[in-house]
Amino acid sequence: KTRVDVARLAAVVRDQPGRFIQTLRPSDFEVFDSGRMRPVSDFRQDVAGLSVALLFDISGSMEGQLAHAREAATTVLGLLDPARDEAAVYQFDTRLEEAVPFTTGLRQLPVSMSTVKPFGATSLFDAVARTAQRVTVHQERRHAVIVFTDGLDNASKLTASQVSGIASSIDVPVY
Repeated sequence: KTRVDVARLAAVVRDQPGRFIQTLRPSDFEVFDSGRMRPVSDFRQDVAGLSVALLFDISGSMEGQLAHAREAATTVLGLLDPARDEAAVYQFDTRLEEAVPFTTGLRQLPVSMSTVKPFGATSLFDAVARTAQRVTVHQERRHAVIVFTDGLDNASKLTASQVSGIASSIDVPVY
């Protein structure tokens, strides 16, 4: 059991066409915990940049999926604010490897990603945990890890629940 006096919540609010709504006040929100309404003790409009790690599964099971993963990652990179957000590219099978360190303005995957030949076993959980720890380097930013995988893990030392605990404890959402 744990006890928490303050919980940090992040909310993204969009209107019907999908535009961000940035004129909200604390009175526009209701927070419930175990059915009881809780007060909003601090309210900030976060305009901090984003540190996002793109994590590619390059194990053998991704042989037919890697092109789709690269295409999806290119779309994600295109959505980042090149002046404010930073991204890094990691790849893994049983080892985690940094293909591109965190940098702002990253709009394209490195050329090396187009020549990767999927091979080997998959340490998905281990790679997610290690990448989540690396993404927290810049404390003033929001953090996220986006994983491109078929979801099959056959070589990790960590379990899914252990990785979830690690990511939660350092406030890094994993997608």
